[in-house]
Amino acid sequence: MDFSTAFVVEWLPNLANAATALGGAAIVLALVPFMQARKQRLRDAEQWYVDRYWAIQDRIEVGVVDGRLRKMPTAKDMYDELRLCEDELDQRKSGFITDTTWDLWSPSIAAVAEDPDKMELLRRADELSLLRAYLETEGKDPIEIGWVRAQLRGLH
Repeated sequence: MDFSTAFVVEWLPNLANAATALGGAAIVLALVPFMQARKQRLRDAEQWYVDRYWAIQDRIEVGVVDGRLRKMPTAKDMYDELRLCEDELDQRKSGFITDTTWDLWSPSIAAVAEDPDKMELLRRADELSLLRAYLETEGKDPIEIGWVRAQLRGLH
């Protein structure tokens, strides 16, 4: 067997296998920055809602009632909290809030039902349909995207 035949028969398949393995590794390495950027985008969006929550909380007046410090939210403060809940529900419904964050936020949204002042505002508001539906379904996760799409977005 001459050298060129030996090269084709013995080495070329090994080189092809090595090229396939290197190509696969390159694809995996190319996906890592994409996955990290996706996670960071989700974190940034979620952080915006956290910042918005604290802006509302920081604006609420504090007063002394029966010798104790108490929050004294205005109707606007409570309405802004309800709007924040509505927006968070909308983002979760659209698949832009991770499961971990949703597990933290959902009990706070459900707690609206325990506050008679907020419930009265909710009854009088023309909008806030997602919040109403969420409270009526006793906290059913509003996400509407499929499992595969949620995996691709990094929500699970």
